[in-house]
Amino acid sequence: MKSLPQLLVIVPAPLHAPRLPRKMLRPINGRPLLLHALGIASTVVADPLQVVVVSDDAEVLLLAERAGCSTVLDARWAGASTEPAGPLA
Repeated sequence: MKSLPQLLVIVPAPLHAPRLPRKMLRPINGRPLLLHALGIASTVVADPLQVVVVSDDAEVLLLAERAGCSTVLDARWAGASTEPAGPLA
């Protein structure tokens, strides 16, 4: 079997979505939406640390860390709309 190049899966997980607040922590079938997304993301990588969750909220990042993922706090999302507005400066 051919070896795949190193992959990195980035999961954007802003907590403060204007249309559905706390969306990533809302339960779907008893589990937070974030855990469903991480389960899907983990199917394409060999190591859970290759899944990186980017969020504006410590609670979301803690959940991702407990799931074994890497995390990045991005304060640029704090209080901002999640509607596409072009590239971040």
